[in-house]
Amino acid sequence: MALKRADKSNLARFGCAFSARDNLVLINWPEEKHGQAGAANILASLVYAPCTNGPLLCLAFEISPTKALPHYCFLPFDLANESHKQYFSVISTQRKIELRFLAGSHRVTRTHEIPPSRCAKMIEIYRSAMTELEKFPPQAYHFEHAVTEFEQSVRLPDQFQYVLTESELRQAVTLCKEKAATVSLDVRIQANNLVNELLDVFRPHYEDFSRGFIDQIPTFRRNVLFGLDLHNYFGNDDHAFAQFLSDAIAGHLPQDMYPQAREQALVLKAMLTMFANTNEGTDDKEQGGLGPDLLSALTRIAEGRALSIKTVTTLLPSIGIPVGGEPGRTPKDYSAEYALKALGKSWAAVAEYHLKNDSDIRTDFSGRTYDQLSFEEKAKLKHRVREGVRSFAKRTGRPFPPVS
Repeated sequence: MALKRADKSNLARFGCAFSARDNLVLINWPEEKHGQAGAANILASLVYAPCTNGPLLCLAFEISPTKALPHYCFLPFDLANESHKQYFSVISTQRKIELRFLAGSHRVTRTHEIPPSRCAKMIEIYRSAMTELEKFPPQAYHFEHAVTEFEQSVRLPDQFQYVLTESELRQAVTLCKEKAATVSLDVRIQANNLVNELLDVFRPHYEDFSRGFIDQIPTFRRNVLFGLDLHNYFGNDDHAFAQFLSDAIAGHLPQDMYPQAREQALVLKAMLTMFANTNEGTDDKEQGGLGPDLLSALTRIAEGRALSIKTVTTLLPSIGIPVGGEPGRTPKDYSAEYALKALGKSWAAVAEYHLKNDSDIRTDFSGRTYDQLSFEEKAKLKHRVREGVRSFAKRTGRPFPPVS
């Protein structure tokens, strides 16, 4: 196939190009490695970037002929371009991406199958990006500037964080099944009973744990890595590190954010106190009350929200700061939301109801409807409602998750 000038430019700049006529992704590949293109492991990720020049979607690829030296490339899509939007419809329906590796005079064609769960996530990201585009002023949208901003702010390897690839996991599943078939039925029954005992601990809390904590793991991980960067740079120079933090806060943090920063310092102190108590052999009963509240505090901070009064008053005594009586704020009534969830409604539907019927929440989200919220805002609202329903269930002695 003859390459257009724009295709050649995109191959050189992004490492790949899009052929709208064939619904094909072209990959720029070293000619001397053309033999590896057919067997290289391929991962694809849809990356959403809320750039100042408009929302941008990029289809990023990690292609690994060897595990030690993966190859990265990405394909930016113009959300105002009809052929680009049609392409997302094709891959979301067919759940596959057709690729052609261009390695000098060699051409290698591959089909990358998208797992159902990953495809569903890609569709959700695409819809959220289109919603953001509809809210973005058309005269301010500039695709080329958004692409340049993306190139200067996003690292593609960060989009592919894993221990085992999907193919390695499939192989591990097969090997474990084969190994289990070689042992006696009694051993397999014991193993099954042990698994059920362990999972029964997590099953009642799985939905809240997966949505309220697992979704925040990338944020936690990035923060920890940033801390490691700072440690590697400053080493044991406490004075230089303190001066850097002081300059950063003075120059970049708005003063109205100082109270939340102090709350985060409070949580950090609570964490260090908890770990110190654990190392000193503090009685388990004394430690038991801090864990859930500390987890709640960390989740709220990761979402950029302030700590609740209850969380603060629980954390303060744990680090030696006495508090008075518990505040007498009247809790919100989540009985309707509880009833909706008990009827089998999704958390998204319950959150939409809550947003529509709670004036305070509508104010927090600037009077927008649920469909007008961004992907991140919907996630925060669902978590907020879920915690409200949990608190209501605890106050009223009802089961959680709700049951009819």
